[in-house]
Amino acid sequence: MKNLLNIEGNYFSTYAFVQHNNLEITANEVLGEGWSAEDDVEQIQQIIDHLNIGDYSVEFIEGKSEDDIFVRKVSEVRVYGIDSDKITDHIELLALQDHSLTDEQFIEISEKCGLIWSINGFSHAYTIDDISNSTYIRII
Repeated sequence: MKNLLNIEGNYFSTYAFVQHNNLEITANEVLGEGWSAEDDVEQIQQIIDHLNIGDYSVEFIEGKSEDDIFVRKVSEVRVYGIDSDKITDHIELLALQDHSLTDEQFIEISEKCGLIWSINGFSHAYTIDDISNSTYIRII
């Protein structure tokens, strides 16, 4: 299903999210008739999940008095890594070293190595000092 809604933005409450995006019927289906705003982040996430329009993050922003709920599309960008010490194919190794691999080729080799992360997963798991000098990284 193509996402025709632009739900990204800041909201004050579940009520504001539902009203701004004309989701009254969906909110009633998900939260029940006569629902009331309680846990805004959880309720908004439930509504978005029910819409099946992709991955969205719903976060509460500390210290902000109004519009403190932030809805954003989760990046589908991935971090791919290849450890050149584990490459056995000489041609692949040369292509890796001279940076001539296409993104598709890089992804295919990376998948064999099992070095694939989401942006957030990568940034939480590693610092520059944790990456081996033999590891090539691409963000695709």
